[in-house]
Order: sequence, then C-alpha cells, then structure tokens
Amino acid sequence: MGPQERGMANLVHQRVSTDQQSTDRQNLVLAEAGIEDPVTLE
Repeated sequence: MGPQERGMANLVHQRVSTDQQSTDRQNLVLAEAGIEDPVTLE
C-alpha cells in the first residue's frame, strides 16, 4: 500500500470516526429528551 492509498484510508477512517461521534452525540441528546425511537426524516 503506497503513501497515497494510506492517506486516503486515513481520511476515510477519520470521516467515519467523526460520523460515529456525531451519531453518538445525537443519540445522547435524543435519549436525554426522552425519545427512544427517533423518526427518520425522509
């Protein structure tokens, strides 16, 4: 795996980590609000 590919993998990993943190934070906020099943907006 070349440096460019490794850098790309890092970017993807960081983005996924950030998304996961956002999801966790959102779930925490919803839990505090007493909402167990958030309605998915379509």
